[in-house]
Amino acid sequence: FEYLGKEDQADGSTHKVKMTRASGEVSTLYFLEDSGLHVKSVSVRAVSGQEVEVTQSLSDYREVDGVMFAHALEMSLPTGSQTMTFSSIEINGEVPETRFKMPAEEGATPAP
Repeated sequence: FEYLGKEDQADGSTHKVKMTRASGEVSTLYFLEDSGLHVKSVSVRAVSGQEVEVTQSLSDYREVDGVMFAHALEMSLPTGSQTMTFSSIEINGEVPETRFKMPAEEGATPAP
């Protein structure tokens, strides 16, 4: 990690941090100065054999069991953008075992 200083973003003043992964991929992360919340990431990734800049913007932070979670994530590429919104986030919720059952293969005979 390398601290790159402060930069103004739409959400307010941010701390700008460069993160280099073991793979060599570099991302620039932005954290709000007043709250420390992660609001933006910018990285260059290989998409269809070409390097493109990918921006992820996190917003609509709400507290869930004492922890702040972004309930909206927008991913922007030169070809367009996509937004994911979460109506709720549950920590350590119950997940039925059937969720992990693999679907039966077509034409397979069920096990006895």
